[in-house]
Order: sequence, then C-alpha cells, then structure tokens
Amino acid sequence: MSLEFIKAGTSDALTLNGISKRAFDSDVSVGAPSAGGPPGYMSVSFHTKIARQNHLYKLTDNGLIVGGALLFPEKDKLNIGRIFVAPEHFRKGYGEYMMHEIESMFPEVAEFTLDTPIWNVRTNAFYTKLGYKEVKRDDEFVFYSKPQDDTDFGILEKRIEKLNRINVNANNTSRDRYHALYNLIYESLLVMEKEGSIVLDPDEKSLAYLRELLINDGPEFSYTLMFRGKDSDRKYKIGVCIRGLPICKPAD
Repeated sequence: MSLEFIKAGTSDALTLNGISKRAFDSDVSVGAPSAGGPPGYMSVSFHTKIARQNHLYKLTDNGLIVGGALLFPEKDKLNIGRIFVAPEHFRKGYGEYMMHEIESMFPEVAEFTLDTPIWNVRTNAFYTKLGYKEVKRDDEFVFYSKPQDDTDFGILEKRIEKLNRINVNANNTSRDRYHALYNLIYESLLVMEKEGSIVLDPDEKSLAYLRELLINDGPEFSYTLMFRGKDSDRKYKIGVCIRGLPICKPAD
C-alpha cells in the first residue's frame, strides 16, 4: 500500500465523478431515503470546475484513484466540503487516512468544519470518532467542528515552515496571510509557554514582551528571542521589528 493525498487536476474529474456517484449512492444502506448525494456529486462538469478552482483532491493507492475530497479554505478555517471513497474500498482505512492528511496539510488552519446528513449513521459515527464535536443541527444536517491542537509542537513546526514559504512581496493578500499565520503561531506559543511545553533560552524575556514592544516602543526597536520544544533540540527564533515584518524561523 502506497497512499498519496494530493490536489486533483481536471484530467481526474471523470474518475472522481464516478467514485463520487457510487460512494454517495451507497448511502441507501446507512439511512438515505434513496440513491442520491450532495449538489454536483454525479456531475463531471461540477468536478472539473472544482478542480480548476483548486478545491478538488484525490487519494491514490499505488497510483490508482480510490477516493477524493472537496476542501474550501475560509480565512483561518477549513471547510471539509465532502470526502468519498470507492465502495469497493470501504473499510480499508482510506477515509481516516484522508482526514488525517487534511488536518496535517493545513497547519495554518485554526479550525476544521464540516456537515453531514442527520440520517447518515456511518458518517456521524466516523467524524465523532475522529474528534469532531457537534456544534449545531437543523432539520437535515449535523454540523461539526474540530479546533487545531495549539499545543502540538509538530503542528507549530509545520506552521513555521509554511510561514517562511510565503512570498510577502507577491501582493497584499500574501502579506496579510503572513501576518495572520504569524499571529496564530505567536498565540500558540503563548499557550505552550504557559503549559511548559516550550523552553526559552536562559535569561530570555517572556513571549509577552514581544507584544509589549509593539505597543510601547518606538519605530526603530526590534527584539528576538530563542525557543525550542521541551522534547526537541532544534531551536527557533521569534521576533518583532516595528519597521519590518515579524519573524519566526529556525535559528540555524
């Protein structure tokens, strides 16, 4: 088994459309009143359009497409529009694998959201098992949410890596993304500092000092401090510069 979860192209739309139709039509066995699915679930043009918009993903096993997903970033949230697996590949762990990959691929996200029909006993049990909590429901759907774990140092490292891949000179949107992700990293570090899951270099000031500088000091002032995970030897530095961009990156 060699699994890969990646963005799908327009050339994958036909295959994914067929898998989608068969997967959602199979819901008649878990409570659906009849064969059917969400909007566009059996439309090649719909899946082609979603692929062009970079929202369509595919799961392959040794190169064979076995499932797919529609993902929609919304600022600091990611809406998991749907995931689906070919019925002949049910109960092989593909759905759980996709969900874990989705959560890993978007370290900058603070919250994952999704919804599923009330009658679908399979998907409601599945998302609950993965840690998603019901936040509301209406006559047709149950809505779920799962916050990103802000105390996971591995997730923090992925966020730092992504921060330093953003080209802030590309446009204003990129600069806004940089600041939003930096703020998310900083807030996570404050939680980790309080819980003792990160270690600051001896004689360093607290992380809160960086915010004080932004509020109280003049335009020439800058400051950087060093930290590492409690169980890690790799050091990172985070800092502010009133006239430039804040930074957070590996120290070496």
